[in-house]
Amino acid sequence: MTQFASYHQFLDQLRRALVDPPGQRAQFEMAPEYRKSFDLASVDGKPTREAAVMALFYPDRDDPGQPKLLLTLRPKGMTTHAGQVAFPGGGRERQEEFSDTALRETEEEVSIPRSEIRLLGKLTPLYIPPSNFYVEPFVGALPHYPIMAKTSAEVASVFGVLVEELKNPEIRATTEKIIRGNVVTVPCYEINNELVWGATAMILAELVAVLDRF
Repeated sequence: MTQFASYHQFLDQLRRALVDPPGQRAQFEMAPEYRKSFDLASVDGKPTREAAVMALFYPDRDDPGQPKLLLTLRPKGMTTHAGQVAFPGGGRERQEEFSDTALRETEEEVSIPRSEIRLLGKLTPLYIPPSNFYVEPFVGALPHYPIMAKTSAEVASVFGVLVEELKNPEIRATTEKIIRGNVVTVPCYEINNELVWGATAMILAELVAVLDRF
């Protein structure tokens, strides 16, 4: 088991490691082959929609020295991203800072007050071609175990995963998905009996690369 002197020590190490995030090459580790293109990943000249997500850490309830990452599961009836694991997040409102979007959406989706979240840094922005979204991922932390409650029609459930599990290479796998009418083999994580793939897996890959620095 990964051990930290304290949860707060973990946060300090994470904050320092986020000063220079690994970038798109780390994200590409969990991207389908057709998406491993810097040109495809670029937003230059593309009139994109804008969004932000929050990778939120909190101390485990039974072992407060162990950090956990909060994830959500989308309802199966959604028109897009149905049944997929995701970070809290959503579309940016006009004139809103991206960090404020991530904080607001986290509060709206899982009922965690934005005032309780400490921003530690951010990861590399990601362009998602199928939905034409430009996404800025932020990393935040709570000082205590949260009372999590889904408060949005876009969230079916909320769960946490231990950092030691995220760093375990055995949770990496592949699966087949039908994308634009074609069967595509995609990398994924097996977490909480769910397959995490797509943009969430790419963001998570960069986050894991940051965690592997300490």
